[in-house]
Amino acid sequence: MVCANASGTHSLPLLVIGKSKKPRCFKNVSCHPTPYKAQKSAWMNSVLFSGWYFKYFTPNVKTLREREGKTGTVLLILDNFPCHRPVEILNATDDDLSVMYLPPNVTAMV
Repeated sequence: MVCANASGTHSLPLLVIGKSKKPRCFKNVSCHPTPYKAQKSAWMNSVLFSGWYFKYFTPNVKTLREREGKTGTVLLILDNFPCHRPVEILNATDDDLSVMYLPPNVTAMV
C-alpha cells in the first residue's frame, strides 16, 4: 500500500503484505524498513486496512501536522476497493481527517 501527499513532499512507509508470517528473507533482519503484514492470500482485507489506517496513517499525519504547524482537514482519497471501511466510520474517528472514495471504475483512468 502506498500513501503520499499531493505535492510528494511526505510519504508513509510502504505497507507490504505477504503470505508468510515469518518470511525466510527476513530471517536475520531485526528492524524492518516497512510495516509487514501476513495474510493468507497476500491481499488487503478490512482488518489489515483498519490496522494501517489507525496504527500508521492517523498517527503519522498527526505527527507531521504538529511538527510543521499545519491546520485544516487532511483528505485521504481511496479507490473503492471493498475491503476499505465505510466512510462514515473512518470520518467519525477524527475531525481533522476526512476520507473520500473515488467512484467505481475510475482508478485506471487516474
